[in-house]
Amino acid sequence: MDHMEFKHIDAAEARAKAEAILRSLPGLSVATNGDNGYPDLRALAIGHVDDVQTIWFSTSSCSKKLKELAADPRATLYGFDMQSMGEFRLFGSFEVRTDAESSKKVWKDEYKAYWPDGIDSPNMTVLKFTTKSGIYASFGETGTFEF
Repeated sequence: MDHMEFKHIDAAEARAKAEAILRSLPGLSVATNGDNGYPDLRALAIGHVDDVQTIWFSTSSCSKKLKELAADPRATLYGFDMQSMGEFRLFGSFEVRTDAESSKKVWKDEYKAYWPDGIDSPNMTVLKFTTKSGIYASFGETGTFEF
């Protein structure tokens, strides 16, 4: 049986390709460690991307994921680009932020559908994800990176 050989790319190239996909996506799949012992996967809209190491999201203040993150802040983010067939996984941890500056960083007018009170809504919580390591892959190539 034939199998495909993957070209291993260096960390800088893998990080750059993962970041290019990240910047093209409106949201990511996010897996936290669920309270039932299994990964809990959901989609989250991206609020803001500093770079592939720091990604910002917003969520409801009554979200189950906040309880999960309080118990274990580690998570995995997954993104996929159908056009390039490239994908990445980012491994890191979330920090819950409640300051006004973080809210400004992630706020989008579309969020008024969820938080009619706007950027100062007490029902909105900001999540800052910090990547510790990642994997990029596409047809024929793969690479890992760390921070």
